[in-house]
Amino acid sequence: MVRLSAYWCFIVLGIGGTLLGPALSSILADFKLTPADAGQLFFASALGYLIAVLVGGPSGDHWDRRIVLLAGAALMCAGFVAVFIAPIWILVVIAFVVAGLGSGVVDSSTNAMINDISASDDKAREQSLLHASFGFGALLGPLVIGATLALNAGWRPAYACAAVGAFALVVLFARLQLPARPESHPHVNISSVILLALNPFVLLLALMMGAYVGAELLLGDWSATYMQRIHHLDKASAATSVSLYWGGLAVGRLLSAYATKWFTGRVLLVMTCVLSLVASSLLVVAPNVGVALFALALSGIGYAAVFPLVMAVAGEVFPEVSGSIAGLLIGAASIFGAAVPWLGGIVVQYSDARAAMALSIPATVIMVIVAVMMLSDRPIQRGVAKTMTRSASA
Repeated sequence: MVRLSAYWCFIVLGIGGTLLGPALSSILADFKLTPADAGQLFFASALGYLIAVLVGGPSGDHWDRRIVLLAGAALMCAGFVAVFIAPIWILVVIAFVVAGLGSGVVDSSTNAMINDISASDDKAREQSLLHASFGFGALLGPLVIGATLALNAGWRPAYACAAVGAFALVVLFARLQLPARPESHPHVNISSVILLALNPFVLLLALMMGAYVGAELLLGDWSATYMQRIHHLDKASAATSVSLYWGGLAVGRLLSAYATKWFTGRVLLVMTCVLSLVASSLLVVAPNVGVALFALALSGIGYAAVFPLVMAVAGEVFPEVSGSIAGLLIGAASIFGAAVPWLGGIVVQYSDARAAMALSIPATVIMVIVAVMMLSDRPIQRGVAKTMTRSASA
């Protein structure tokens, strides 16, 4: 039941997190705003996420993780309802902060919950399966918004659907019983989290996670605009086409879970980062709509395994503070996840959508470099992890 609850968490996160990109043109048109103004929504969502993961992750280590998850689900539901009904722009922005708060708590706490119940040598597979659920939810998000746009119902009903999914989480966590955590877990406080954040290996993981999420959300948020403006699809078709990207993400995560039978998580990380670079480069130079759609799907497959594999490495090296490390990594992801799509909006406004897609290339180059670095320093990681465990126990 715990795994099924975690999978539903990530399906809801996938739906809610992928509505904005396909809905963006309609939202901006409704409020008579420019693409650069979309940065306010990216910033609002990321601000809520950042606060949530930095507080919610360590809180789950310190207190009852089920209560933290329940609070996060309630906030997420409230945020989606507020987006659905908000009549003016400032309230939409505030609603995205609330939804981001709830989503961040659920995200970091669910990652930690899966690491808690996974064996050390099985974390890569468990995380890949968990994040495949996000991919399936992310596949549904563009389909939902594409359907509401095609029916001329606008973008708001899609957020009502996300709110229903989040409300189901509230009911679920009100009744769920989580297994007891080992008593050896260290006491978590502000100083121990700061020490963890300054750990060199954590900084390396955070750079990888930030570059990945920045590139992933750039494609997720602006590829509909790219397909509409560069390859001349209509609004509903462009929004629906993003499902190829998120569908590729779901398939890629299932494939990565299967591939852990033959490859270590670190080797898979290098392979998937290289594929991400190839696919995103192809998307940038795509000469026609067919190649662009293929590159979108291939990009989803390429980016698929990065998040779960990084989270699995973190859980392997820092098992005693799974919530805190998840919160720190997702915090880094939220910063890049706001900055890179925001820059994409500026580039769309002052150049074009193809140039905005090109921002994914330097991010994927960083991912490849960090992934290769992580292949060779396992003994250093172990020594660093032991040092941090002693510091967190102090």
